[in-house]
Amino acid sequence: MNIKFPSIRDLFDQAIAVQKASEAFYARLTALFTYHSSEISEFWNRFAEEDHAAALFLETVRKRLPQERLEQNADPGIYERVKKCLEETLALTGEPIENLEDAYRIALKLESSESHAIYEFMVLNFAPQEITQPLGGTHLKTHERIDRLKQQLPHAFRTSSARKKVSADPG
Repeated sequence: MNIKFPSIRDLFDQAIAVQKASEAFYARLTALFTYHSSEISEFWNRFAEEDHAAALFLETVRKRLPQERLEQNADPGIYERVKKCLEETLALTGEPIENLEDAYRIALKLESSESHAIYEFMVLNFAPQEITQPLGGTHLKTHERIDRLKQQLPHAFRTSSARKKVSADPG
């Protein structure tokens, strides 16, 4: 029997998809709350931009790797963790959002997921050192993004009761 193991290219595909799913979620929040406040939409948009930059960085790293390296087998355990993270991210970001509290709750869960550890793993293990310094730091560590989520949400919306009053624009 010929067992096919996932390749490093497959690992990159999954890791990039995690970042793009997160970016799409934050872009969705930007659109859902633009009607209410530019301050809220700009807040969510910053997260979308960071995830976009992280996906582009991983794509850059992948392009710079030799084909032979991309075709090598990835560690199956790592690949499964990345695949599971993508599945969880897609499930989480697909949840219905009725108000700003729902958005905030889902964003906290998303920021607490393994996506940042996966990004760091990919950068540390595959990115050439000369490009990790200027670009690799575009994605903040998990605790920093959670702190930003809690501390930089516009002040008027820092309580659950205030966030529940802000309905998502159904489109």
